[in-house]
Amino acid sequence: MTYDPTSNPMPGAPPAPAAPAASGGTRHPVQLTVERSAKQSRALALFIYPIVRVVMLIPVIVVLYVLMFAAEIVTIVGLTATLFTGSYPAGMHKFVTGVLQLEARTYAFLYGLTDSYPGFSITPGDGVHPVQLTIERSEKQSRVLALLIVPIVRMILLIPVIIVLYILGLAAGLLGIVGLIAILFTGSYPAGMHKFVTGVLRLMMRTGAYALGLTDTYPGINMEP
Repeated sequence: MTYDPTSNPMPGAPPAPAAPAASGGTRHPVQLTVERSAKQSRALALFIYPIVRVVMLIPVIVVLYVLMFAAEIVTIVGLTATLFTGSYPAGMHKFVTGVLQLEARTYAFLYGLTDSYPGFSITPGDGVHPVQLTIERSEKQSRVLALLIVPIVRMILLIPVIIVLYILGLAAGLLGIVGLIAILFTGSYPAGMHKFVTGVLRLMMRTGAYALGLTDTYPGINMEP
């Protein structure tokens, strides 16, 4: 007779270990994923110093600058609508999310996390690019927080996060250079560095999403999914 571990335990046997509990806390509504490729281009890794990659990104940066300006205007309209309806209009939410996603893809290419050029798509969650940003849209948002209509006012609330993010950004920039050097020799971005820099970008996107009113959830300092 064989013993089935899924059945009741045998008499006198120690109890089966409990299943691991779910991680504490609630999953943040802003999620960023950057797929790590097992093999990356050594030719692209030659552009180790970020300023060279910035030159490559000039067309995207110009478009992104215009889109970010538009996103700030849409934010004012969206938060005004939230004051009256209690929710951020879906179309506006999708547009601003798409702009932030393009920003994340631009930084990911700059830091060497991916060889995929960011392009100009602002369709969130398109599933094609290795960098994907999702921002859960709540049907009900705080009218009190919506009173902070101008993004600069929300930035004041974010000062502690911005200070930490500035330091983390410097670290991510240095690791980006080290990671590209590693690609030259190994053909891949070190997993630990990739995870850290992705975490910094994730915190950056959460900060941007809060500043632009896409979520009422404060970013905190957590870089984990």
